[in-house]
Amino acid sequence: MGLFDRHMVVPAYREEIEYKLEYGMETLDKRFCDSGLPMILDIQRPNYRKDFRAE
Repeated sequence: MGLFDRHMVVPAYREEIEYKLEYGMETLDKRFCDSGLPMILDIQRPNYRKDFRAE
């Protein structure tokens, strides 16, 4: 059996990228999970950064 890397592409708003740069990808990923980010592309999805709070 071989090993493989699993990657996911998530289109993000500028504010979400800025949040990731400041707090890290793990924190952004947790926010996405807590907010119920759908696993399918939705170009009309809300900007989750508006409700983010740093912990």
